[in-house]
Amino acid sequence: MSIQAMTALAAKTAHPNRAKTPAPDNAASGSAVSSAIAAIAAYIPTEVVAGYVAVTALAASLKLNPWALWWVFIILTPFYTAYAYLQRPAVKAAPADRRKLAVIIGFALVGYVVWTLALPATPFVQFFGDATTAGTVGGIVVVIVAPLLAALSTVFKIRDTTA
Repeated sequence: MSIQAMTALAAKTAHPNRAKTPAPDNAASGSAVSSAIAAIAAYIPTEVVAGYVAVTALAASLKLNPWALWWVFIILTPFYTAYAYLQRPAVKAAPADRRKLAVIIGFALVGYVVWTLALPATPFVQFFGDATTAGTVGGIVVVIVAPLLAALSTVFKIRDTTA
């Protein structure tokens, strides 16, 4: 999933007075698990992380500073997230919810940091000594943070759990 998916979840709740769609009768089956996985995966900023991975591969051959690239992408993350959210038809139809936008930008930033920590070519390697340790720590952090973001999305009303 992606920033596009995260902003779609947020846009679904853009109109607080919209009619709620009842959940299908088979919601108690495997679709509940699929929904939980989709909610967790929605907070992976895949567009930004994919761009970062592609540029990192190129940067290694050009001997560019890995931290400089990391900072460029973390700076781009809020702009891309805001753009993706504000382009949603439901958001265009009503005034944008700045609080919700701030929350999803925060989620995207946290997701970027966590997922880049888990990458093998992460600049965070310097703090852990080797890529294996950095990747292990990153994987553990992802497993903790991703469900936490999904849970917080309900608290901050980013994800509509009634539909």
